[in-house]
Amino acid sequence: MCTVVGALGLVATIGSAVMGTMGAVRQANAQNAQMEYNAKVSENNARNAQAEADYARAQGWRNANEKRREVAQLIGAQRAKMGASGAVVDSGSFLDLTLSTKEQGELDAMALAQEGDMAAWRAELQRDNYLQNANMSRASKVSTSGAMWGGLLGGAANVGSAYYGMNQAGVFDSAGTTNTAWYNKHGLLS
Repeated sequence: MCTVVGALGLVATIGSAVMGTMGAVRQANAQNAQMEYNAKVSENNARNAQAEADYARAQGWRNANEKRREVAQLIGAQRAKMGASGAVVDSGSFLDLTLSTKEQGELDAMALAQEGDMAAWRAELQRDNYLQNANMSRASKVSTSGAMWGGLLGGAANVGSAYYGMNQAGVFDSAGTTNTAWYNKHGLLS
């Protein structure tokens, strides 16, 4: 009876250590699942940002080409109007007007292409941020074996501490067996 009562305290401490270890492993697994979910969300956001970048760049070039078509039509209308008046359109001020219109149109087209490139660059920067977040989430995962060993070592320390405390209180005799006199003194044995 004495040995059983003395061992119950240690068994309870060991049981607590095992349960704590199981809880730590479950918590590590849950945290890892959350980190993996966050990483996948970030990767999905990165794919969306890349699609946005691709669209912005293509839209910039479409806008630039549309501007070039508009300018070509404007130059055609200018030349037709000048030609209808009987002027020579390939020389003098009429040629200067045509070249100036073409130059300004090309500058506008290049600005539209650059706007698309800048929007694409911003989206690609956001894509890179999302990918970095995914990497950080994966790097934040914890080792389940580390959680298990940490729980076991912490539990072993608690068991040792409990045994030491019980031994200091006189629960065990010098041979390390249950001290019957201590239990009788405290009224634990009948």
